[in-house]
Amino acid sequence: MNSLSFLNQLAETATPYNLGAGVPPILLYPPLEISKLLDKFQAESGQNVLSYHRSSGFITKTAHATLEKREARIVNPNHILLTNGVQEAISISLALFRGKTVACLEPFYPGFYDAALSLGLLPRLLSPKELLEEAARLPEESLIYLCPDFDNPSGESLDTVTREALIALCRKNNLYVFEDTTYREFLLRGSQPMSLFSLAPERVIFALSFSKILAPGLRTAFVAVPQLLVSEFTRIKANFSLNNSGITQAIVAAWLEEQGYNLSKHLQKAKERLLKNHEMVDSFFPSTTAVQGGFFRLLNFSKEIGFDDCSRLLKNEKIALCPLSLFQREQLPCHSLRIAIASVETTDLAFALEKIKAWVSGGG
Repeated sequence: MNSLSFLNQLAETATPYNLGAGVPPILLYPPLEISKLLDKFQAESGQNVLSYHRSSGFITKTAHATLEKREARIVNPNHILLTNGVQEAISISLALFRGKTVACLEPFYPGFYDAALSLGLLPRLLSPKELLEEAARLPEESLIYLCPDFDNPSGESLDTVTREALIALCRKNNLYVFEDTTYREFLLRGSQPMSLFSLAPERVIFALSFSKILAPGLRTAFVAVPQLLVSEFTRIKANFSLNNSGITQAIVAAWLEEQGYNLSKHLQKAKERLLKNHEMVDSFFPSTTAVQGGFFRLLNFSKEIGFDDCSRLLKNEKIALCPLSLFQREQLPCHSLRIAIASVETTDLAFALEKIKAWVSGGG
């Protein structure tokens, strides 16, 4: 089964202890009044949301205002497109770089790796610990996929020094980065480093998703594209899906106006529980690295962990999990689980962690 299909299946698994898929805690968000938002947008804009429209989308000025507030950088609205989630932006970018080298970290996000394979591209896998050294060996005009804030699956972030060094390398060697900022709003501790896009918009395809901060069903992302790539990116977008839903664009635009273009002020309850959940993981599986946010954690063990082990935990304990091997090349041994902790109650998480720890200690 395709990795993304497996993760989507996990998201729908009926179990009280679902630590498998990165589902956002929507029940902790204020209600999304869809009809009200639609009516408001149409009354104020006069836009026909049910008709065909240009492939770039009709709320690019809204996207421009959002990025200006969030990233403290002015972006040309003509360099912004609306895509059907970050996943479509990834596929468009891969099609744009077909015939060139594409790369990502390992463990990898299956949405990038599997999309590359489907387009006949074999991604070059980079070690997180040797990112700069290995990126320096990439050919000119390569594309590197990164989720620099709370990566899926590792949960790790790039520090400021690494970000600045990577951007300097991209400028020197004519490399591009696809920056996936899906989890950037879920900072729980410390200060947020500058995005790669803010450091070098001419080197970065920047994707801002509403799937985690608003609702996955909206299938909407803002994508800022370097000037040299925007024309071809738009052409491919038109061939991929014609355009992003006008209904979705209207909902997102009206919601953003209500929020004053602030993407995270409605997330306080979700962040409070997420912080408690990270602390709960630390109490069962102490980490030497202080976690600053995001949806994901890695649990590392001395024994090898596979899909059969996860199947037994689901069958016997009703705990849905996936091994880290889902995010690695098959030949690599796996001693880790990736857990998603955003949508689970803290008490349920404690129960699941206790069962996982006992299961590992008891030999499975």
